[in-house]
Amino acid sequence: MIPATPPPVSYVVNPSPSPVENSGLSELQQMQARMLIEQYGLEPDVAVVRVKQQDEHSKTDQRARQVLGKAYAGSHIDQKRGVLTIFTTDEKTAEQLRGDGTEVKAVARSQEKLDELQQLALDKLGERFRSARVDTEHNSVIIGVDPADLDAATEAIEDLDGVEIEADSATVQQQSTTLG
Repeated sequence: MIPATPPPVSYVVNPSPSPVENSGLSELQQMQARMLIEQYGLEPDVAVVRVKQQDEHSKTDQRARQVLGKAYAGSHIDQKRGVLTIFTTDEKTAEQLRGDGTEVKAVARSQEKLDELQQLALDKLGERFRSARVDTEHNSVIIGVDPADLDAATEAIEDLDGVEIEADSATVQQQSTTLG
């Protein structure tokens, strides 16, 4: 006689939702939290806190723009530390913005000046540029040009303090694909 074998047992495991899914965040905010986890290596509960801080950081930034006026030079959020840094040419006025989770850093050029520098550089370079951006953290303008135009572009803007030229080998097609 063959002994009876018991039927196979299967278990269905329902993993408990992650802190991101249980956070009360919208779908978009959950995507932001997952991006912070992936990009910065944050723990899920820390990423949720960072996403929830965004509204407060945005309000602080808006207040900084009003308080500083033309002395405003941009802002940056350090996602690892959860700290908003306000850049300004007038640190004395900015003292009233310092607080929990907000730092103030004095820089040489205002946002208005950086925008002017960017436009001047683009005017000087004509069609040679491929990309342009204001780098608030370094208080400068970065212009990307074809690697073959690097020397000529650097020479063309050498009189513009606060403008940097870098090689940008992406084609227009590559950039549009990257951007969506």
